[in-house]
Amino acid sequence: ANVSLSVVEAGQSAAIQASVNDVVYDTVKVTSASVDMTGTDLLSRAVLSGTASASHVEAGQISIDDLALKAERVSEDASSSDVTVGAISVSDSEGIWARVENARLVWALSALLRGQLDVDLLAADRIAVTRKPLPAETDAAAEDAPAATTSSSSTTLPQLPFGIDIDRLSVPRIEIGEGVIGPEVAMSAEGAFHYLKGALRTNLQIERLDRAGSLALEAAFADDTRQLDLKLDLSEPENGVVANALDIPDRPAIRLQVDGSGPLDDFSADIALAANGDQLVDGSVTISEA
Repeated sequence: ANVSLSVVEAGQSAAIQASVNDVVYDTVKVTSASVDMTGTDLLSRAVLSGTASASHVEAGQISIDDLALKAERVSEDASSSDVTVGAISVSDSEGIWARVENARLVWALSALLRGQLDVDLLAADRIAVTRKPLPAETDAAAEDAPAATTSSSSTTLPQLPFGIDIDRLSVPRIEIGEGVIGPEVAMSAEGAFHYLKGALRTNLQIERLDRAGSLALEAAFADDTRQLDLKLDLSEPENGVVANALDIPDRPAIRLQVDGSGPLDDFSADIALAANGDQLVDGSVTISEA
């Protein structure tokens, strides 16, 4: 890795550049990556420990192979607990395919010292995905390698070295362009996400803004008890998001309700499914692990 730091008129402007080549991290090989960041008042003052306080960054960009992420107008409060980013764009060799506007992160920086990512608010005014990204180039050897298989009896949550606690996720407008998952879509999203010591609890509410349609999800799972609690209520008109994503023939209007609870080896749920107003399923289902 090559890293250089240059400062012109300390307290006024700074530039940071870094590059990484042929690094293997957790079995994933990064062939090339670069980071460029410039800013006004990036270094307001240096201290003896070698650290610096950052008050405002005009622009920063991170690129890995053909994927580039650029952040603009980054600012934070004195405690670094309230960070806003005016715009985040994600691009490939054909240009920008996703953009986030006025992102905001309110978090407890000190919680990292106890191995916890503690977020009060993760929000953005608008997220727009205009097209699908270009497919990533894959290594020929990786394509030929057999896919890993796991037994359903070994179902566990990913083991993370830290806990994640997001009290509120809020995006009042999400726009997905035509062809990404079907027709053009506009919707809002609200939710929360909590993961700590092998226990997951989450909720998500999505509302269509351009047409009728909604999704409400509540889910919880614990590795030690293998208990799953699930409540889902999905409603969408013809040619909706889910019907397109699952490639359901004729893209019917869908209403799906699931309310279940139990350990994975004996999970039971009440399920109601209707398509174009016709009731297809209405009853209880029990799922047992093999």
